[in-house]
Amino acid sequence: MMIPHTHAIVPSKNALHFLRQILFHWTCEPFRQGPTAKCVRLNIRRKNSNCSQQAKVRSPEAPKEQRNPIRPEAPPSCTPSVSLAKPVPKSVSRRRQLISRGTTATAAATNATTTASIAIPIQDKIKSASSRVWVLKCCRSVLEGKPSKARKGFLEGLQRGENGEQVKIVGKAVMKALRERGRYSEIPGIFHRMRVAGQKHVDTHALNICLEAYIEMGMCSKVISTYHYHGPRVQPNIQTMRHRLRNFIAMRKLHKAEKLLRELLRKGGPPWMADSAMFALLLGGVKIVSGSFHRMERIFKWMIESKVKLRVGVFNVLIEAAINVGRLDIARGYARVKLELGIKHNAETYAVFLGAYARRQDWQGMANVLKEMEVKKVQLTAPMFNMLLKTYSTVIGLEDLEKFFDEMEQRGISPDSYSYNIMIHSCVRQWNEPSIKHWARRMVSSGIDPDAATLNTLLQTIRHTGDAVPSLLRRIYAVIRESNDSLINQRTKDMLVHSTYRGLQRARIRPSQEPVDQSREEVAMDHAIQQDQFTAAIDIFQKHLSRGIKPSIPIVTSAIRATLFLPRPNLPEAYRLLRICEERGIKISKTPTLQSFEVLLPPRDTDPTEAFLTVSNQIREAYEFLESAELPVTHDISVHTAWRLIQEKNPRAAALLLHEISKTRWGRDFPWEKKSLTVLMKAYIDIGDTAGLGWTVDKLIAGGEVPDGTVFKYLKRATDTAATDQEKAFVQLLEAKCSGHKLAMRGEAKRRMRFLWHLAKDWKKT
Repeated sequence: MMIPHTHAIVPSKNALHFLRQILFHWTCEPFRQGPTAKCVRLNIRRKNSNCSQQAKVRSPEAPKEQRNPIRPEAPPSCTPSVSLAKPVPKSVSRRRQLISRGTTATAAATNATTTASIAIPIQDKIKSASSRVWVLKCCRSVLEGKPSKARKGFLEGLQRGENGEQVKIVGKAVMKALRERGRYSEIPGIFHRMRVAGQKHVDTHALNICLEAYIEMGMCSKVISTYHYHGPRVQPNIQTMRHRLRNFIAMRKLHKAEKLLRELLRKGGPPWMADSAMFALLLGGVKIVSGSFHRMERIFKWMIESKVKLRVGVFNVLIEAAINVGRLDIARGYARVKLELGIKHNAETYAVFLGAYARRQDWQGMANVLKEMEVKKVQLTAPMFNMLLKTYSTVIGLEDLEKFFDEMEQRGISPDSYSYNIMIHSCVRQWNEPSIKHWARRMVSSGIDPDAATLNTLLQTIRHTGDAVPSLLRRIYAVIRESNDSLINQRTKDMLVHSTYRGLQRARIRPSQEPVDQSREEVAMDHAIQQDQFTAAIDIFQKHLSRGIKPSIPIVTSAIRATLFLPRPNLPEAYRLLRICEERGIKISKTPTLQSFEVLLPPRDTDPTEAFLTVSNQIREAYEFLESAELPVTHDISVHTAWRLIQEKNPRAAALLLHEISKTRWGRDFPWEKKSLTVLMKAYIDIGDTAGLGWTVDKLIAGGEVPDGTVFKYLKRATDTAATDQEKAFVQLLEAKCSGHKLAMRGEAKRRMRFLWHLAKDWKKT
């Protein structure tokens, strides 16, 4: 009597492919016709039955009598055995089946075009039926995109006592699913449960997933301890070594990263692991952490001596590093060497050169690169297009920028959200409301939803308009967050807090790094400068920056003082170090580091013209220093010096200094700010020049600045100290003009807020 059996139908072809090739390496045949096409029937029978233990593939050729229409209400209690191999006649015994399959193993392995006829029966891996059901349920949850359900099922199975090959299979499947969703914090827990269930369940692939999760979470010490514990028990591969290298770079321990590569290149180690990708990763880490181009050149020479195969990624990192230190000639030399070795340029190489020419505003160089890309048939990518669009937006008008956008789109380039945000930002700078609406609608019609960057672009401009911005900002923020919270990010919250607490002493919104004790380096650099050992001070500064932390203000101040006395050959390296400080958030031309350029003031009774000549030469040297180092130039040092002159009872020299600086090339490039105009207003009030005071107020209103409490305080003081009634009436007229301008700006802010609300309320939630 034939014992009834159950039929398990796998409804998804992708699910079958995943289970067969990745988890179990099964071979099977799909249905050809009918409603169950591309599906497989698994016949589960009793182990000790007289029936064949092999699965029968359902096909239209099979007679109906061979199919069992009876489906029991409950599965058999004994352990079933399942296989996905081809069916064989009933007369052939189990022993004959295994012998025949064993003899054909060699022939099947050599034929790559045919399906393998050898399949490991599922009972050889997973013995119990409940375990097989557990594996299939967890893997089905993974395939359906439900990693939480799969993780829960995995943990429940371990609590029931699951142990064997199925733990490794399900554990790795769940870890992969969590990694794809970016849920790295849950991966180490799965890995730990697998290890507790048995060390045999942990293999190289599972270890690599766990190490990657630790790196993504920034838990560098966990990477080291996990590798030291499991490394001797598994066979590390190249992915394991890449994770270790990434971890050392994240820890900013470049010497350990180099040591790891040297261990891989020595004779006793596996030389196949230290490939070109590993060296490219190390070079990129050096560029990010220390920025030492000399060290990168030394690593490149080491690669050549070690006879490591060079690839395009290594040259791209070196070319970009050479451009960052201002050596475009060296970057072109690396490009020539690259072509001589038979390595062609890729899109990333052209992007690096385009970025370099764009920063220099070398339009001819950019045209040559684009022409070469057209000859080589290299397609312009979206990031390259965005870089060109952003560069052009600073030098050409909105109409020409729109023509360039349309021309690039006709060439087949697909703009992304960043491209449309650049166009919207160009319209916002001129506050062209029809153009803002046009590009926002065009962005939505192209299938790209506006994001938080789009909202922040509008909010950044609006929050500087009018005096009532904080209350309006809080109101619009609450409305947008209620309707579409996907438009809100941390940057939006930062702008709201900055506008609310504007002018108040408050803590940082987000600390840039954990506090680090830097007093030892500060003392060492001060001692070196006092001993006139300026090169030694810069060496200490370089070693300090190689740690990858944000330097303190006293350290940067000492570095600037040492740079001012360095010999000319050492200046490029010092300038590069200062640019690294600028990238890490130290504004060298701002007030905290102005003591580096502390101007020596003349005595209090000095003639204003002579005092101006004395301080202007020193200020010009400071501007030239910032310009030579390719650092941002601001007027903080001029404004700070003018304020000191006012405090020394020499307001005429202060006014003369600010006016003369505004006529230089630095003043023409950087317009007047509210701070500089406020200091100039104080100087004119002390002088008693009402005409100069009127010019300052007109300049303030023309620049779109909103008069604050300091401006009205100075105007009231000017009214009280006016010598004649005519001057007093003129100052009162200026005060009324400032009040009217403030009210107008407040109304403009409200109108722009309403415009933003009507524009953003229809944006869909992403």
